[in-house]
Amino acid sequence: MTPGMRMNHLEPTNEIHYAGGELVHLLVAPDRIGGWKATILGSSVAEASFLESLPRANLTVREMFQRTFPKHVCGAKCRPLGRHACRQAG
Repeated sequence: MTPGMRMNHLEPTNEIHYAGGELVHLLVAPDRIGGWKATILGSSVAEASFLESLPRANLTVREMFQRTFPKHVCGAKCRPLGRHACRQAG
């Protein structure tokens, strides 16, 4: 799990982290076929994975982030972006 942030398996991840000198967005959203898309996006990184369950997608997005920024410790610029409307991608 990303240091400093607590994971909620019941809500999709939507966070910004300042890591490696850049802002990195961690986002989990529904995909078109009823699963979930876990995405990590920054100026030097873009990765996505499609998963069947929300808890697995939340865990996967954090694993992708930690693999890319293993020494990251959350600071003042790291924050949840709040709830977002989960709707089917169109």
